[in-house]
Amino acid sequence: MRKFDGAAFAARLRALREQSGLSQQALADAAGVNKFTVAKLERGLQSPQWCIVVDLAIAMGVLPNEFLSEEELRKISNPTPKTKRKDA
Repeated sequence: MRKFDGAAFAARLRALREQSGLSQQALADAAGVNKFTVAKLERGLQSPQWCIVVDLAIAMGVLPNEFLSEEELRKISNPTPKTKRKDA
């Protein structure tokens, strides 16, 4: 299982928020979360729950996949088939 990259998510969230022209408080209000939650997410101090990612995306008018890197999107578009273990 791949580990969550908090720093990448944090940078993407901040970039998307700034592109949307929202302050942390305005984004928090629109997404129904606390301003401190947005601040912690942008600093990579907190991992988001999926429902918060969706609420943030809706508040900024983007799709949740906007939080993914180009590499992650390529992996989703072209998944590598998993091989069966021989000892299973």
